[in-house]
Amino acid sequence: MLAAMLEFSQLTPQTSIFFLVLPTIVRGLGIGLLVTPVAAVAMNTVPPGKEGMASSVLSLIQQVAGSLGITLLSAFFNAQIDRTGQEVASAARGVLAGATGGAAHAPALAALTSAFSHTYLVGAALVGLALMPVFWLPGRLYPVTARKPR
Repeated sequence: MLAAMLEFSQLTPQTSIFFLVLPTIVRGLGIGLLVTPVAAVAMNTVPPGKEGMASSVLSLIQQVAGSLGITLLSAFFNAQIDRTGQEVASAARGVLAGATGGAAHAPALAALTSAFSHTYLVGAALVGLALMPVFWLPGRLYPVTARKPR
């Protein structure tokens, strides 16, 4: 995921579609390979009988954290567009809404790609910060034993 976000942070108005599709595939694979093992590890640490509640809490935390992340990055993206000035920001929002052409199209496209690049760079930094605790996780303190079927 970090590699895909760093790739997205290199966007320019001339970026080819290949360099948009490739990081999207890498990011999708990263998310797919991450979510299930994290959920399995979290659920394996729960005492028997508490799995239902733990599963609900895990799902709630994932949903709230995802919504919060999208909200913060969207606010940062909008702030980046607003920084470009009223005329370019208005044209950029027009481009996002599907408008094409016009004298302000090229500066708006440049403003949008710059805003996307900066937003993905901030997202990559947040992913990097989220990975830091992994390096301080303790080793396995006890052997893994299979749970007895009920």
